[in-house]
Amino acid sequence: MKPILWRLAVILFWIAAAGCVGPLGRKPSAQRHPPKEDTYTITSVLQLLPPVNPADMNDDFQDARVSARDKDSCTVEVTYYPLRQVSIGENPNWRKDYAGMTEYLKATPTENWDETMRRDLLAELRQDGINPDELTDKQLVEKVSRWAMKRAHSTHAFGIWAVYYPNGKPEVYPPLREAFDRQKPEKSWTDQQMFDQEVLGRSMFYNRVHGACTSSSVYLATIFRALGIPTRIVFCVPPFDPNDEAQAQMFYSNIHHNRVRETVRAALDGTGGFEDHFFNEVYVDHHWVRLNYSTLGQPILDAHYFGLLTHIYTCSNLSQVPLAQTWGMRFFKYPAGQPKLSSVNPYRLLSIQDHFGANAHLDNPEVLLAELRTVTIIGLYPKGSAAIPKWVAEHDDWQRTGTDFLIACQEWLPGGAYHQMSAFKKRAGQEFLLSAPGHPDLKARLNGLTLSTGDGSFQAYAAQLTPEDRAKLAPGVAYSIQPLNVSDTHRWAVAPGTTMLSAGYPTRATEPASAGPNKVMYDYLGEPVAPPANMDAAYTKEGLTHGVQDAAKAAGITLVELQIDDSEFPFLVGVICANQQDMEKLKEEIRKMPAYNYTGSVGGGRSAGYAMVMNIVHYKAYPADARQRIEHRLSLRREILFEKLREQR
Repeated sequence: MKPILWRLAVILFWIAAAGCVGPLGRKPSAQRHPPKEDTYTITSVLQLLPPVNPADMNDDFQDARVSARDKDSCTVEVTYYPLRQVSIGENPNWRKDYAGMTEYLKATPTENWDETMRRDLLAELRQDGINPDELTDKQLVEKVSRWAMKRAHSTHAFGIWAVYYPNGKPEVYPPLREAFDRQKPEKSWTDQQMFDQEVLGRSMFYNRVHGACTSSSVYLATIFRALGIPTRIVFCVPPFDPNDEAQAQMFYSNIHHNRVRETVRAALDGTGGFEDHFFNEVYVDHHWVRLNYSTLGQPILDAHYFGLLTHIYTCSNLSQVPLAQTWGMRFFKYPAGQPKLSSVNPYRLLSIQDHFGANAHLDNPEVLLAELRTVTIIGLYPKGSAAIPKWVAEHDDWQRTGTDFLIACQEWLPGGAYHQMSAFKKRAGQEFLLSAPGHPDLKARLNGLTLSTGDGSFQAYAAQLTPEDRAKLAPGVAYSIQPLNVSDTHRWAVAPGTTMLSAGYPTRATEPASAGPNKVMYDYLGEPVAPPANMDAAYTKEGLTHGVQDAAKAAGITLVELQIDDSEFPFLVGVICANQQDMEKLKEEIRKMPAYNYTGSVGGGRSAGYAMVMNIVHYKAYPADARQRIEHRLSLRREILFEKLREQR
């Protein structure tokens, strides 16, 4: 966004918010919280970029007043009450009592429920044993929130921050068109398909899908408004910018309540990037109560949500917020044309202090530092390993991050946040060597993806080889791993006998694949061929996927299964069609595509469909010095992928 457009967006936002912000120095309500001398409080000064409304920041857990404002930002003094606990009552007459709260019940461009949806929602709830007429407001919110989150799946697309609402309808904000299109699961997706999966509440209900927290808050608000529960959306951020170590140390050194300090450390240590969280507030027992997914009464102090949730803005519906023009531009375009704070995050901590009230008489026992000091590697799992849980193998980020193998670990801190893994790797080191007798050492590095069940049963770091070493990975060879530790206090360890069989090929553990009776075959096959540095986009995994999907669409058929073997060059295409006739139609369309060269395949029919594996990369794209090796390896690779497809069906 050009600076002048940012200024205009900010000016319009401040004008829109002015009616409820009040004058500078507005005093918060004194009735909401106990006197400061009767409890423990934290007072900080934060600089915040829009969207922010200091009036909204006065709630059950914090007070706020504006101390300064400039053309870009608002500086706010925030007083937190981190130990406050709010009791939640219930109202059996909620439908009648709340009927007049139309601002938080009506349909909106995003929370766009209608009478048909209300009817279908009630029918589905009753079918699942939930009758709203028999429940109090609290019971209804607790039951329906759990039900709603369980019935829907999550999309990994994140285009909602690139959407604005001129004339009351969602459209892609023009400066963010490219960013929005990158979020589409498939290039053929229309804008409306994207809106239906993460922007429009009614469509999300019927499609049983929602996106990240921003989208989930719209999804839940749509459902509860349709049921008659007033609902709105709140924006929260951490108490400091976790990308700035100076702010982190300022916070930790000035917070003297041990549990509060270590809760925040457990939540934010190891985090980075654009950190924020959206959730709902629902009107229960004549009071606004936080609803974080299915947690009614979300506390301010929580190791899983920034440690100290800082509420900065509330909206009755998402379409009224210039999100694309503010946070969207910052998230997708930073630093171009953006006000400079400490990082991409639209907030920064300027000062902080805490206070133990003279009449509080609070215990403050020591709390152990919540961090991993030693992590033991217990498994090395390449793609296709049977040891990889199904939910991990299907994880989109596994593909997007270019992961070559997973490093499974033993240690997990019970009750700790997922960031404990990121905090450890930052201190212990992120580089490794893979070693095998008779083969050169290979360099590997963590790529940023961490995976965990959250209960200690499975946790792993994703790793990838350097491009120059990936081509040296010998198939069927058992590699051991050597961590390159960089700290004396935070260290990797390796369990005895931990090895990885490259490419998942079986081999004898006692000898390299290139020795003994395998030598003749190994010499014939040669080493795998790495993708060329200047590889045509059509021959990448994404390019082949889109190409085959386009061919299927042109043929008027539906693919039962599509897999791309990208373990080496050229990548292979594996497909399953409903029958052989559909497969012939698909092949005919592929032959018409100038980017590809269909020269044959391995295939066969089954009761579950007709499977085929083919190489459609043109031979002219092969590296000149590797063409013979590619041809030798292709026959075996096609058979391996074909067997894999047959086993899955």
